[in-house]
Amino acid sequence: MGANIQLAELKSNLPFEWQKTRDTCRESPLGVTPGEIRLKYDALNNQIKGKLRIYVASARKAKLEFDAMLPELDRMQAMLSQRGCLRKMMDTAGLPTWTEWFDDFSKRMDKDFTIRTIQRKLRLYRGIPDVDDSAENMVTITRMYSLAEE
Repeated sequence: MGANIQLAELKSNLPFEWQKTRDTCRESPLGVTPGEIRLKYDALNNQIKGKLRIYVASARKAKLEFDAMLPELDRMQAMLSQRGCLRKMMDTAGLPTWTEWFDDFSKRMDKDFTIRTIQRKLRLYRGIPDVDDSAENMVTITRMYSLAEE
C-alpha cells in the first residue's frame, strides 16, 4: 500500500506534458510511463550524487594525508636506495632495499600505487621535472634542437 501512495505522489509531481500524454514504453510490459522512469532515474542519480560528494571529500582528504607522507617517503627512499652510499651498511643491518620495502608498503596501502607512481610523486616533491612528461619534453627538445641548428 505504501508503494501505491508513493507512486501516486510521484505521479502528481510529474511535469504537465508527461501527465497529459501518459505515454508508456513499448519495452515495458508493466506499462511504466516515461515520467515514472524519469523519477526512478532522478532518485537513483541523486543517491549516487550524494555518495559521490562523500567519496570526493574522502579522496581529497586521503590525497592531502598522502602528500603529508611524502617527506618521510623521500627520506625512506634515500635511506634504502640501492645506489645510496650507505647501502653496504644497510645490508649489514639487515634492512630491505627500497623496492622490497615498497612491496610491503604497497600491500598496506588501500590504494593501488605502483613504485613508478611513488617515484614520480617523489621527483615532483623534490622539484625534479618528471621525465614522463613526454609531450612537454618533446617541445623543449625540439626547441633546443632548432636553436642549435640556427
